[in-house]
Amino acid sequence: MELNTILREIADEERGIVNDVWKDYYENGKRAFERQSYKEASEFFKIAINNNPKDINLFSWLGAAQFHSGEENESLINLKKFLEKEPNHQYTLSLVARIYGNRGNANFYSKSLSGLDKAIQDYQEALKYTPQ
Repeated sequence: MELNTILREIADEERGIVNDVWKDYYENGKRAFERQSYKEASEFFKIAINNNPKDINLFSWLGAAQFHSGEENESLINLKKFLEKEPNHQYTLSLVARIYGNRGNANFYSKSLSGLDKAIQDYQEALKYTPQ
């Protein structure tokens, strides 16, 4: 085995990358996403993350797929993980703002006083994430 190959494998192991299998799942996830098969894309991205948890971009893709398949709570968790490393990513910010806006709308239309308070909080969170 060539020295560079060994060194690359050691570096990958230190970063938490066990193998290159994640790349295939990532590519399959992107193709499913492009076909608007968001639940399928989510599954591919989850497997890619399990094989390469250090690649923060995978969390953005997973969060976007979850958002588009209606899994807003799970989406919010993954999108926020991505934003910890890339806080100015416009598309991700807009998805998070939309999630909080959707929550605000749901709480507003609940027509209870506590729902109105929650709606205000959600709308304020939406404004924090609205891209400039």
